[in-house]
This record gives sequence, structure tokens and C-alpha cells, in this order.
Amino acid sequence: MFYSYLNFNIMTKKYLFQVLLSALIFSSCLKMDWTVPISRTTEISGGVRSYYDAPLTHNGPIHLKIVDDLPMGGLIGGEQVVLLADTLNPPFDFSYELKTEDRNSHYYVIIDGDIPQHLAPETNQYFEETRCNVGERNEVIVRVKTHSWVRIHAQNSQPPFNDTLRIPKLRSEKFFEIIANPDTVLLDQGWGSGQVDFDYEVRSETGVQIHAATVHLVAHDTIDYTIIY
Repeated sequence: MFYSYLNFNIMTKKYLFQVLLSALIFSSCLKMDWTVPISRTTEISGGVRSYYDAPLTHNGPIHLKIVDDLPMGGLIGGEQVVLLADTLNPPFDFSYELKTEDRNSHYYVIIDGDIPQHLAPETNQYFEETRCNVGERNEVIVRVKTHSWVRIHAQNSQPPFNDTLRIPKLRSEKFFEIIANPDTVLLDQGWGSGQVDFDYEVRSETGVQIHAATVHLVAHDTIDYTIIY
């Protein structure tokens, strides 16, 4: 008799516990509004630099904005929401902390407004490297595409001057090719300020020789470089 009463008591308690637990879960579901977006903190820090990560030779200011570009069919070009706009001065570093919504969107740090003088028009486009992850700490470098030029003076010092010189172009996969010319001046365009390494070829009757070269580009300016072969 005592065993039956004890077993009944235990089963009753289990049943009451299950009823209370179900009621609590149901009550919580009624109170929770699933339409309310979850707030997160997104940290974005970094700076605006020249194309080769060199300091930007520009006195500023530069207008910057962070946009939430909502996807449209999985492609960039949907609804754009400006989350933050700022004006930077040298050395063009930035650090932001945003309270953002948890949704399937893409955050980009881009140059806003008029492009400063001497900067390439490609500067204010979207770039994958400036994309930020929502709810995370992001380090972003915005590489400004400043124009720069190199003037190459190619001199063939060994007669009969029938060698072929091939020099790669800085902004493409194409080559300058100089055939049987003892003295030539070439003008090529590069990006920004920084060191650029490349190899040029000298083709002669005896074979092909590969030579290493280094140029130091200066934004908004033309530097001279001489090749004697």
C-alpha cells in the first residue's frame, strides 16, 4: 500500500512538472516578438592608403561612408543604406563601432562624394577588400587608386643594336617591345606611391636574359628609370 502511494506521488509530481514546464514555454513564446531584429556591435577600423599600402600623399579631407548594401538577387546593387558618414584628415585612420541589425546584408567602407583631385575615378567603387562582417571586428584598408607614371629610358649599348627588349606594363599583362632601336623613351602609368618589382627580357642571337628591376612610384608624379642593355 505504501509503495503504491509513493509511486503515485512520484508520477503526480512528474506530471505537474511537465504541465508547468509546458505552460512556461508557451508563455515565453507568446511574449517573444520574433519580428524584432537582434542588435549587434560591429567594429570597423583601418585607414585610407595608397594602392601599395603606402601613406596617402593627399592633404585631405576625404569623405568616407559605411553603407549597408542589401542584396538583390545575390548581387551588389540592391537597396543602399548609409550607416555612417565621416570626414577624414591625414593620416586618414578611422575606428568605428556600430550597433547594427542581424540580417543578411553586406557592409562596405567606400569613399563618398567628389573624388579628390588627382585620384583615379575607380576610387569610389565597391571592392571586396572593404567588405565587413556584421557583428565582428573588421580591419579594413581602403586603397585609393592614385595615378602615377614612370618614364623609361631604354638604351642599347652593344652594337649591332638588333636585340629585342620586352618590358611589362605596370597596369596590365601586356608588354612594351623594342626591336633594333638603340635609344627609346617610354611612358607607362602605374597606381599610387610604392615600390614595384618587375623583370624585363633582353632577347639576342645568343639567347634570352632576364633582368630584375625596381621602380619607386610617386603618386601624382612621374619618375625616371633607365635601362641599359
